[in-house]
Formats: sequence, C-alpha cells, structure tokens
Amino acid sequence: MRAVLLLSPEKLVLTEKEEEPVGHGEVKVAIRAVGICGSDLHTFKGLNPNARLPVIMGHEIAGEVAEIGGGVIGAEVGDRVVIEPLLRCGKCFHCVRGDYNRCTDLKIMGVHSDGGFCEYVVVKESMIYELPKEMTYAEGAMVEPTAASVHAAIKRGRIDLGESVAILGSGTIGLLLLQIVKACGASFVLVTDVVESRLKVARRLGADLVVDVREEDPVKLALEQTGGLGVDVAFEAVGKEVVLKQALQMTRAGGRVIIIGIYGRPSVKIDVMKTIFNKELVMKGSRVYSSGDFDRAIDLIRRREINVEPLLTHLLPLEETEKGIKLMIEHKEKAIKVHLKP
Repeated sequence: MRAVLLLSPEKLVLTEKEEEPVGHGEVKVAIRAVGICGSDLHTFKGLNPNARLPVIMGHEIAGEVAEIGGGVIGAEVGDRVVIEPLLRCGKCFHCVRGDYNRCTDLKIMGVHSDGGFCEYVVVKESMIYELPKEMTYAEGAMVEPTAASVHAAIKRGRIDLGESVAILGSGTIGLLLLQIVKACGASFVLVTDVVESRLKVARRLGADLVVDVREEDPVKLALEQTGGLGVDVAFEAVGKEVVLKQALQMTRAGGRVIIIGIYGRPSVKIDVMKTIFNKELVMKGSRVYSSGDFDRAIDLIRRREINVEPLLTHLLPLEETEKGIKLMIEHKEKAIKVHLKP
C-alpha cells in the first residue's frame, strides 16, 4: 500500500509499505478521509518528544471495513466507520473507570505507532464506531477533534447555562469548542486569533466577539465585556505561554482555565500567586477524550448541532501531504482543516 512516512523531523517520503495482517479481533479499514491535526504539525517539526520515528502520522480517520479477523462479531466488510485512535491497556485504574485518556501506558496512532496517512490500517474492533449514513467520510474524520472538544467543554470545562467564555485560538479545536459551549448555553463567547479568515468563520459560527490579537488586547476587551469581572471560563487552545497568560488574566476569580492547546515548548513562567492562588482559579488540562465522548461527537455532527463544513477548507491526495502540512503551519490559503484522501 502507499504510505507517507515521517523519517525524521520535516522529512516525509511517499513509499510502498506491506499491509499489516489482520489478527483475531481486528479489522482492516480502507481509509477514505484522514485529517491533518495540529499535533501532527508538532510531530512533523520534531516538537513531539513522544513520537517514535519513523512513523506514519495521522489519527483523524474515517473509512470502510475491508477485512475482518476471527472473533469479530460487530463489524462486516463494507461497514462505514470512524476510528478512535487511542491504544490503552484496558486494565489500569484509569482504564477500568472509563478514563482511558489517563491510561498509564497510553499510546496514540500516528505518534507511538503508525497512523492514517496511508491506504489501510488494522485496528482492534473495539476502536471502530459506525459512521451514520447521514454523514460523509469527511465529517467522519472530524469526529476525533470533535470528541476532544466535547471532552474539554463538558467534562473538563463543565460549561453551564449563562456563563461567559473565552476561547483563545480559532483553529479546528477552537471553532468546535465555540459551537459546543454555545450549545451548552454560554451567554457570551469571545474568540481570539491572529488569522482574519479564521475569525470570520468564528463570527459565522456564533462568536459574540472576535479579537485579532495583533490589533487589540484580548484581556482588556474580555474585562470590558464582563464589567471588569472576567470570564467564567477560558480555553487555551493554542499552546503558547503568552496565550496561557492571557487566559489567566482574563478569567474571573474562582473561574476555570482549561488547557487544550499542545505545547511544543512546555515549560512556561507564570506568577502563580498573582494569577492562580490569589484568584482561586481552577486550572485543568484536557487530554483527548474518554468514555462516551466519541459517541456524543458523532451524534452532535449527525444531528447538525455541530457544523464542521466551514472548517473543511482543503482536500488533497496522499501525494500532497507535505503541502497540506505546510498550508496549516503557514496559515496559507485560509486553511483550517486539511484532509487527505488516500
């Protein structure tokens, strides 16, 4: 099969790779759409210390079951599916509680093992979910980032009716978060970015205020909009120290700051006493998703409560994987979500 292999940072090759055999309890999926994620950009640039190179990146996968192994009882050849790309032990304290995103031996396709920038993948039957007939493969490939956003907004952010929210960063995750917090009843949502085309999409999807941080101070505007109090919840969806500091400054005393952005440089300098202790802030990380999040994400997209269409800006062949990655890194051609079609 054809596959795009990351040999070393910023060195991709299109190669032929032998297809993996299908074992007991496993299915082979022919990939119909796979998204390029922000975490893939970190891996590409050599900023993901967990990546085991050489590796086939890609974990936002939708496709069709091409082969089933012995013992598979819930899938048939031809089924349309999406893949949950987490490889967990299933036995540790966290896994048995359904919090498998905290597995003590968690691995992720496209990082620790080969992912979806190829024609076929073999996964356990437990990792596939039915793709409803109302959804396209492109929408199916958006389930994974939607599940991560569901986890951040509902399980970690615990958004409540009437709350004010700031979303710092309007890439794929930020724009999905915007729609989810609105659906949860947020009364005011501020969204920031440095790319005007993304802010236009945020306006279209219901943001109450968009802020180009190159031109305006998001902290000042957040405080003005909340009578000097600060927002109830801020989501840091960029992964940069300056943005985290903005989130801490614009959140009210007793509020919540949720970190969902991935940090290429994870060490940050924060005045803990001033920004967290004195304000009694609750600061949480939000790592991928856990039990029930994938099902909820599929349902939200199927019922059109989440509109992923404005985010789907590019569809490229596998041969143009590097072009897609660079479009996202360089914010060219109004790129938000780039999909590959093997």
